[in-house]
Amino acid sequence: MFREILDAKKRVSAAFTPPTAVDNKRSVSKRGLATPKREKEYLPPRKSARLAGGQVPEIKRYVPELAPAQDPERNTIPLETLDSKAVFNYGEDLDKLKHAEDYYAKFSSEIRPGKSKTNRSSNEYIEKLKKFNIAPEQVAKVVPDRIFSIAMHPTEHKMLASAGGKWGALGLWDINDKDSTENGVYLFNPHSRPINWQSWDMFNDRNLITTSYDGTCRILDIEKLESRLLYGDEDFIDSSYCTQHQQIDANTFLITKGKTGCVGVVDLRKGHTSTVTDYRLFDRISPKCLSVHPVQTNIICAANNKGGTYIFDIRQDGKGKGAKSASLMEPIAELMGHARSVSTALFNSTGSRVATLSWDDKLRVFDTTTMKGSMRSIKDVRHNNNTGRWLTPFKGHWHPVHEDIYFTGSMAQPRELEAWQITSSSI
Repeated sequence: MFREILDAKKRVSAAFTPPTAVDNKRSVSKRGLATPKREKEYLPPRKSARLAGGQVPEIKRYVPELAPAQDPERNTIPLETLDSKAVFNYGEDLDKLKHAEDYYAKFSSEIRPGKSKTNRSSNEYIEKLKKFNIAPEQVAKVVPDRIFSIAMHPTEHKMLASAGGKWGALGLWDINDKDSTENGVYLFNPHSRPINWQSWDMFNDRNLITTSYDGTCRILDIEKLESRLLYGDEDFIDSSYCTQHQQIDANTFLITKGKTGCVGVVDLRKGHTSTVTDYRLFDRISPKCLSVHPVQTNIICAANNKGGTYIFDIRQDGKGKGAKSASLMEPIAELMGHARSVSTALFNSTGSRVATLSWDDKLRVFDTTTMKGSMRSIKDVRHNNNTGRWLTPFKGHWHPVHEDIYFTGSMAQPRELEAWQITSSSI
């Protein structure tokens, strides 16, 4: 009787619900990687031992110690250059490999530098953003597991997005490619742990720089489809990890070195096996995020999981060869206010502002035209940053051209992306 009532309720609901609403609610994107099918587990029906006169066999109890590990064991990636067969996810499939090589060879030949200026004002840009929406065909599965970082290629001729996954997978997606068999999605495996940060080389837009929790930084050359090491110290990866990198010039990069509390300088001309210099920012506390001033490249901003956010001048003391030999640096300024772990601390495109996100549920903006002493935020707003265990912590990003527009993720339902316009009087 109860089941018949439920069936009747469903029929009535379907009769009075517009078809478009049902389609939009239930439609799922088919683009990109195929989701692996999981076999349905069939459990034996439960039976009452009392009604069966004690004839029901004893049910096997669940033993936690015998349960399989939640995450499968992953192979480590050798500390060497990976050719196209080694780094491409389908390297044994020669047809797919040839298609990927041809695709990115053509892409590399058509790259046009993006605009560094725009005629559209920030207000006009915000009004245009308000009209944006996401349709199912604009969604694709790019990596097999949870995304930890994303980046957009700066070229104008295509929209190429990259996504770093939980277990080292790196997916590239040509968003406007809806006709090819792959829907523009190509998968690579340069790392073995989460890809925490990625950026396109500012001096060679065919190179994608990735930093992973496996303790290495790599350069994916999309023209050659090979992955070269930017940093990979065998002694370091056994005891620590990397969280972020920043580029200073064509050959010099800064890399955070996990629980050592140091930021290391890597010079491509000196090799990838060690850092040239280490700057000890914190005492055995990991620099979770890092940002280089876009004009004064000797100025860096770093934050940790204790709520501390500081600005350093790397020309000062605190450098050495190795974490033990470097003395603790004195910051030139401290950005005050956060009480819990900071997930983002970034300069904007002119270096006049730093925006921070923290697990104390605050978005704060600091005026960095003058950097000295203890600095209070000029604007702050409550923002739910508690993503929990199953969502990746938010990493805010400034717009590359509009210096007053800042993007963050959101915990609101349905999931959305938030754009903030930050002026001297409001946020």
